[in-house]
Amino acid sequence: APKTMPDGGVFDAEFYAQTYPDVAAVFGTDETMLYMHYTLCGKLEGRLPHNPAVAVPTVNNDAAYAAAVNATLRPTDSTYFELKTALPGSYITFGTYEQDNKKKNGQEPIEWLVLENNGESILVISKYALDGQPYSNAYDTYAYKPYPITWKYCSLRAWLNSTFYTTAFTEGERARIQPTLLNNKVSGADPFNRNVDGGNDTVDNVFLLSYDEVLKYYPMKDVHFNNQGMPYNYDKLLQVKATPYAVAQGVGVWTEKDAKICVENNGGLKSIAYEVVGYVEKWALRTPYGTQTNIYNLGPDGSFGMRTVTYDHANCPAIRINI
Repeated sequence: APKTMPDGGVFDAEFYAQTYPDVAAVFGTDETMLYMHYTLCGKLEGRLPHNPAVAVPTVNNDAAYAAAVNATLRPTDSTYFELKTALPGSYITFGTYEQDNKKKNGQEPIEWLVLENNGESILVISKYALDGQPYSNAYDTYAYKPYPITWKYCSLRAWLNSTFYTTAFTEGERARIQPTLLNNKVSGADPFNRNVDGGNDTVDNVFLLSYDEVLKYYPMKDVHFNNQGMPYNYDKLLQVKATPYAVAQGVGVWTEKDAKICVENNGGLKSIAYEVVGYVEKWALRTPYGTQTNIYNLGPDGSFGMRTVTYDHANCPAIRINI
């Protein structure tokens, strides 16, 4: 595609090389060399810098808009063009957060897995578990049990949209994050979890995926066999590793000792117990499970499980970036 060059000219190196093979035979396909030929010789010879059907004002406007967006991003972020063309399954960088647990060297760029690109925004989830905040800190000390809670009122939602949001993103990056309307109702996709109330819908800048969103964006095409020899579907993309900082914050990781115990006790992960060593034990989703004191999470193999809301959970934030 044609692009605006530093001197303001619009040039398409691929078009120029294909249209004028005599030039390409000398200068190859290097954009800088081809543009230099055009400005010094080709223009006087009547050669075309790009497909004449292309509207130059549109190209210039797009370039100006891209430059304006890039100005809101930090150098470690993916560029506007990289964000705009990112396809599901690819990775981009956006924002920074402490990850190597060496605070003296500053925060590290956050890598995100792209789940959706609808042409107006991209939905992404962090590649690694970034922290280990509990879903809820509301605990009944007299009854020795957590209070029922939904996503709208949980402490993790408040933390993600305040502390994490302002720590991980600059003002310019926050301007690119699109507030997202979240459906928090529990669907009938899991027949064992139809009667629990997921709470009201919310609008969030940063959030966790729901049970239904996991089913929507991950194909669950991988299979392992449980301790009874029955096939069990999961998705390797849901096998998440934690940053050293997240581990220091209490995130549990599946170890060789866990794998050995699992195999010896004929556990459900027996067939792949050693394959998932190093992956997070439990990372949280925002959907309750069974009651409002438990939530869905994903285990080291990338399959669904559950855990009490007040336990530490690995946090894999999701955001929607306006493109």
